[in-house]
Amino acid sequence: MLRLPRQIEMDADGLHYLRGQVAGPAGYYPLQVPENADQLLATIRRYTGLFFCQVAALSILGNHYHLVCLFEAFRKLSREELLALAQQFYPDPSCQPYLHWNDSQREPFNRRLFSVFELMTNVQSGYARFLSDVPLSINTRESRLRSHWNSTEGEEAFSSGLFLTSVNKKSVRQ
Repeated sequence: MLRLPRQIEMDADGLHYLRGQVAGPAGYYPLQVPENADQLLATIRRYTGLFFCQVAALSILGNHYHLVCLFEAFRKLSREELLALAQQFYPDPSCQPYLHWNDSQREPFNRRLFSVFELMTNVQSGYARFLSDVPLSINTRESRLRSHWNSTEGEEAFSSGLFLTSVNKKSVRQ
């Protein structure tokens, strides 16, 4: 569950320190597996390319990562800009809700593209979808594979967390 930070002006540009985590059983470090770390990196690249932010720093560790992003201040995008970004955001031809958006439906999407919370929601859920397809362990009691989303009583399942702090970019040394 995302927690909203206090006293962070979200409509202004700013530098944000973000931390995402993949939790599992004791000793579980999925990001040490190169394929998993590469997938997380690809997910971060995809979404930071769609949102109005620049990555200042990234560190991927065993079960969590640190990301520092500089977000642009909110501005209203043109219809054409929103359509081009929506086509990249929803690449699946069977899922193109933006084709039927009116002005009141374009506004939330516009605001979403400048939101640090939306960025992290998309990164975390995009990576979680990847991990849900990777077997975590074998449940020998029932002789079946268990994914991160499915667990039996007494087992730990996949979860993710997000920590967000903000630094006013004026206070950061250039």
